Amino acid sequence: MMRNEREREEAGQWFAVVRRGAMTLEERQAFDLWHAEAGNQRALDGMHELWGELAVLKSVQVPLHRPRIHRRAFMAAAVGILMVGGSVLMLPDLAETRVTTGIGEQSTRALPDGSVMAVNVDSRVNYTFNERRRIRMDEGEAAFFVRKDPNKPFIVTAGAYDVRAVGTAFNVRRRGGATEVAVSEGVVAIISRDDGRELMRLRAGEMSILPRTPVKTRLVVATVPIATIAQWRMRVIEYDDVPVRALIAELNRFYDRPLHVDDAGLAGRRITIRLRVEDRDRTLQTLAGLLDAKIVPGSGFDTLRTVRAPEG
Repeated sequence: MMRNEREREEAGQWFAVVRRGAMTLEERQAFDLWHAEAGNQRALDGMHELWGELAVLKSVQVPLHRPRIHRRAFMAAAVGILMVGGSVLMLPDLAETRVTTGIGEQSTRALPDGSVMAVNVDSRVNYTFNERRRIRMDEGEAAFFVRKDPNKPFIVTAGAYDVRAVGTAFNVRRRGGATEVAVSEGVVAIISRDDGRELMRLRAGEMSILPRTPVKTRLVVATVPIATIAQWRMRVIEYDDVPVRALIAELNRFYDRPLHVDDAGLAGRRITIRLRVEDRDRTLQTLAGLLDAKIVPGSGFDTLRTVRAPEG
């Protein structure tokens, strides 16, 4: 038997990770450290035994007096059980995995099928892998490097759209309801989730900004240099003819100390720029220099202000 609640919970969590398949380097290192501690292998064996016992119950009536199964360990093991009139139906592999990144944080995740997902700053992404490969992007940006499997399309849901691929590499950005898709390798199909229509196909070196709601008219396709797609993974951002306020909103996803702009004229100016955002001070000084502005320190934030010419 497992010695305590903590062992049960940790064993359940690692059991779910092991069943999922490929681990990230960080997960493997953490698992090896956990596994080396006395008693943890026994706890993990208990999870395997529990899974086997539950599988036997798939078509059997539930007795009135069942042995008590610890709820938290049960949930941590990602074992889905649906009670229907006294019988038990197993729902394996339906647990969703959530990946969340904060300000300035990026994450790369090896997916269960061998594909790779790189998640940009300030993003919320969920994925489920069983009989299908499905990602749901609630907010943010991610690049996908998809392992080819013709029998299992790789689908990224972003708002009103499904982005469907078989084996390819592409980037999806969803901010404030707007969705942008760019392809660096292969082909993806853009599908309306409302009626299942294929709206367009994008090929390597193409991108499209999708309206909030699918329309009947043909969507606009733009050409984009493949080298610039998902270059945020190298902490580089590049914008062409955008308002300064939009650029600052993006910069603030990379830095804990935000930058404000309180001048409407300056905020509305349009700028084309490429910035490496690793060093905050250097990045902001570069921006200020291009705009003939200055960075004014404040309490917990900085302000971008136009340099006023001396009067007189």
